[in-house]
Amino acid sequence: MMKKIITSTFFALSAIILVSGCGSDSTPPPTTLTGTAATGAPIDGTVYVKDAKGVEKSIATAANGSFTLDVTGMTPTYLLKVVPSNGSATLYSYAAKNGTVNLTPTTNLAMLLASNSSNLDTVYAGWDGSAISEAAVKAAEGTVRANLAAEFTAAGLDINSVDLFTTPFTADGSGIDGVMDNLTIAVDFVAGSYTFADTSGTTFNESAAAPAPANAISIVTVSGATHVLNGTYSSACYGSTDGRIDSVTITGTTWVNAAAIYPGDTSCSNTPAVSAITATISKKTDKQISGWTGQGGVIPTRADGSGQLSATETVTPFDITVTNVTGSAFAGVSIGFTATGFYVFDDTASGYIMYRDDDGSIASASDPFVSAGSGLSGTGSTGGTGGSGSSSFALSTVTITGSAIEMANTSWSSNCYNDGTNDRMDTVIFNGSTGVTINKTTYTSGSSCTSWTGATSTTGDIENTLSKSTTGWLDAALASASSGPMKADGSGAIPDSTAFTYRIIRVTSTNDPSEYVGGLVPFGFVVDDTSVPPTVYRVGLIASQPFDIMIIPLY
Repeated sequence: MMKKIITSTFFALSAIILVSGCGSDSTPPPTTLTGTAATGAPIDGTVYVKDAKGVEKSIATAANGSFTLDVTGMTPTYLLKVVPSNGSATLYSYAAKNGTVNLTPTTNLAMLLASNSSNLDTVYAGWDGSAISEAAVKAAEGTVRANLAAEFTAAGLDINSVDLFTTPFTADGSGIDGVMDNLTIAVDFVAGSYTFADTSGTTFNESAAAPAPANAISIVTVSGATHVLNGTYSSACYGSTDGRIDSVTITGTTWVNAAAIYPGDTSCSNTPAVSAITATISKKTDKQISGWTGQGGVIPTRADGSGQLSATETVTPFDITVTNVTGSAFAGVSIGFTATGFYVFDDTASGYIMYRDDDGSIASASDPFVSAGSGLSGTGSTGGTGGSGSSSFALSTVTITGSAIEMANTSWSSNCYNDGTNDRMDTVIFNGSTGVTINKTTYTSGSSCTSWTGATSTTGDIENTLSKSTTGWLDAALASASSGPMKADGSGAIPDSTAFTYRIIRVTSTNDPSEYVGGLVPFGFVVDDTSVPPTVYRVGLIASQPFDIMIIPLY
């Protein structure tokens, strides 16, 4: 079983909250779901779709099984079904976004696998977009497609060029439709079972994965070999209150990070609420890690038991750019946001163990990290002390040890705190070396930042950078003086007088009623780099956004 590789999000030191971004793409996204309902022959029936808010629409299929549903105003993720007029079995499908989606016996079987053999009639009735993840659907689609390899080859089709859910086809007996003519698939959702038969005599293998596409990314492994990132990589069930299983599904350059959360069920056996981040990935140049952190900094033992992994393991970093977000666990993560990540891939024994950078305090082992200044860009999750390399930083920020870290292209998130009216979480995003976005997300007071009520976003340009020192610390809850917080390494409190980097931001856009375009926003961070990753405290007065639950530095 693989050790835990994913935290609540991939992108920050703690649970990052971002406000949805917008791009400059001039082509508007589709406002329809369009596809074909067929078993080989076109299906005469009605297609139903239910969105993540429980809104349902329907439309009759055309004579050739095609359909187009206007989903304007609806919210992905969608669960679809087609109910044939002749009373034959209902078929299910899934769409994470608007566009093409098919309903066939192959999507129906994939949905059974993706739902862990749940009764989809029941799932559809209560659909809120969370019961089945995009990652699970992608993995199940790959499994079904892999079992159709012989049929695809016989039909002259490239198995890597087809997606059973989203590749358009016509129910005319050719291509994909011709493959379905040679299949007999029956699914019993009540019993959670199925039968599968094709003309090639294939025995269905639930462990099969579709072949890696040509654009799949390969990463270097501990043994010095390479591993092609393809398929689903999952954690075991973990959690002391709510059970959780994390997974990453990688197909070519598409990366899906899913979190299945089981409220009050630490055995992960009930129906979970599933959230997911979809992104594209692009490979970077191999690097050596800077060491291991967390869990006492103990370097994990090699899978073959021959000793510890190295403090300088070679890894293959990759950039991740978010393209879609579903589910409450990742609510507000910004589309278009980019981070850099990597895995130490221990293949020294049968199977493998993956260790992800900045895996968090609930990881099953220490985490590999790459220090800032080493040339690996990304979020604060890969930051560290800069040392002598700080002079090359695009946006250098002084730390309490007198060193520096790189702030350009990083994101920093607060803990949940109460501002006197609402629970809050705040995020500062450094856009390159010249811009900053400050996001404030509010929740119902006393909800521990689980009941979302609103969010604001303010973006600006950095106009001035100054060196300052704090004059003390304030207990924000009591509005009274306080001693500084304990250093991350436990060596004592952060002094009242601590150097920090102070920046002035000129607002260029905002929907925060307390800010205005052209206004100035001052802020800075006290950076505790006595551990890796560093801890940051936002400097300000009572009305500012502390990056510690209780204690904020004054200047």
